This record gives sequence, structure tokens and C-alpha cells, in this order.
Amino acid sequence: MPSPLDSTYGAWFVSLFIETILYGMGALQAWIYFTGRPTDAISVKSTVLLVLALETIQVTFFFRSSYFRFVERFGILQTDLIWADSLQLLAAYLSAFAVQIYFASRIDKLTKARGKFGLSAIGLYTIFLLAFVQIVAGITQTIRTQKGEIKKTNYMVDMLIYDAINRGSLTAVSSCLTMVLFLALPDTFWFFLGLAPSSKLYMNSMLAT
Repeated sequence: MPSPLDSTYGAWFVSLFIETILYGMGALQAWIYFTGRPTDAISVKSTVLLVLALETIQVTFFFRSSYFRFVERFGILQTDLIWADSLQLLAAYLSAFAVQIYFASRIDKLTKARGKFGLSAIGLYTIFLLAFVQIVAGITQTIRTQKGEIKKTNYMVDMLIYDAINRGSLTAVSSCLTMVLFLALPDTFWFFLGLAPSSKLYMNSMLAT
């Protein structure tokens, strides 16, 4: 018979393990970016720094919450979320929002450079709207593109689409998993298996581009 801790502290511990690995990958990606792209625009470098800072805050408070549960409250099952959980969730939502806006701005820049939006405008406005809805929902919880005629432009747009599909798939699966586990297994921490890595997936996807 499974231990009653499997669905709470067990799920929490596994989530922390996965998230820490993804954070380490992101930190390495950031290091490679700054050493390999010294001439990039300040706006891009600032976005990378912002996302890295937010993800550092998120993982730090996740560890703080874990210390509270596993050390300060040792032997006492603590299933209620504490202030550190609220801060780490807020940092994760802000990080995901920054990445979403970054990708939307890249697509926007490419399409504007061609002098027209076309159907891509609908996708851009949808991205901005959903990003805004997500960040509002996240804060409340805690208190795409036409091809051009130039081959190089087509390649850049193709890469953005390819990345958006992969990024969207990973984060969509993560969000879906979070919702399903939260609804299907209440009073457990299984939903953290999808929630904890989600913002790291956003960071890894952005830095991979």
C-alpha cells in the first residue's frame, strides 16, 4: 500500500527535482547566450536577465517552502500553501508572461519590417490577449505568421513557427497536466508535477532561440 506521503511530499519532492534540473539547464543556456552574443540588443539582453532573475526567485522560494515543510515542520504534514509558495508562483507567472511578450514582439518586428500584418495580426493580438489574461489570473491566484518573399525572412519566420509549436506543445501539455491532476486528485500535490516545471520550459524555449 502506498505511503500517504506519496501524493503530497513525494510529489512535491519529485517536482522540485525536475524543476531544479530545468533551472540548471536555463542558467547554462543564459551563460552561453551572454558569452556568445555580446552584440545583441539591450532589450533582448534585458529580457534574458529579467527571466533568469524571476526564475532564480521562483526556485529560491520553492526551496524555502521545501525547507519549511521538510525541516521546520518535520513530522507534521503541511498541505496548505504558505507565503513562499505565493511568491514562487507569482515569479513563475511573471516569467512566463515576459517570455510570451518576447516571442510576440519578435514576430511583430518581423511582420512590421515587411510593411504589413496580414493574418498574422490576429495571431499577435491573440498572443497578447492570452498573455494578459494569464498574468491577471496568476496575480489573482497569488493575493503566430505570414511568410515573406525574402528567403532569409522565410527562414526566420519558419524557425519562429517551429519554436512556437514546440514551445506551445510543451507548455500546453504542462498546463493540461496541472489542470487534470488538480481536478482529479484534490488535496494532493500531484498537480505540482505540471505546475513547477512550466515556467522553466518557457525560459528554456526562449533561450534556445
